[in-house]
Amino acid sequence: MVSAGLLNHHKHFLVGEINYDTISRTLQWITYEHTQTDRPSHLCLYVNSGGGDLYNAFALIDMMHASQIPVYTIGLGNVMSAGALILACGAKGHRYVAKHTGIMMHQFYSDMEGKEHELVAAMKELEYCRARVSDLLVTHCGISTKCAQEKLLQPSDTWLTADEAIKIKLADKIFTTIL
Repeated sequence: MVSAGLLNHHKHFLVGEINYDTISRTLQWITYEHTQTDRPSHLCLYVNSGGGDLYNAFALIDMMHASQIPVYTIGLGNVMSAGALILACGAKGHRYVAKHTGIMMHQFYSDMEGKEHELVAAMKELEYCRARVSDLLVTHCGISTKCAQEKLLQPSDTWLTADEAIKIKLADKIFTTIL
C-alpha cells in the first residue's frame, strides 16, 4: 500500500518480482498522478527487483511512454532482467542507479510447451519479444542492435556495476541524493 506521504511527493517503489500485482500498483500510481489538477514536473520510480514477467514490464514501459509526466527511474539494490529494462526506459537524463546496485541483463526466459503448431506460434512470439526488448534498448540507451545483443542479451547472465551500467547507457547517473 502506498502511503499518502509518498503520493504527495510523487514517488513509488517497484520492489520484488515484476508481476501483475506489482505492476498493477505502479500503473495505478501513474494514472492517479495524471488525475491531479496540479500535476508534478516529474515522477520518481524506485526499482529494486530481481526481474519477472516481461509482458508486465512491457505494460509499465508503455504507460511510462504514454505519461505526460516524465518518469525518472532510480535503481537500488538489485535491478535484474525485466527490472533493468524498466530502469533503462525511464526519462532520458534521469535514469539513476545507486553505486552498490547489482544490475543484470540476459535473454528472456520462456517455458513453452504444447503441440508442434503451438510451439511454432510461440516461437514467432518469442522472436517478436526479442525484437521488442532489443528495440527498447536501442531507443532508450542509444546503442546499436549489435551492442544490445552482444553486451546485454547474452544467453547467460550479464552482470554490471553501476559504473558499467552508465557506460553502456542503461542509466545516466549515479544516485547520490534522494529525489
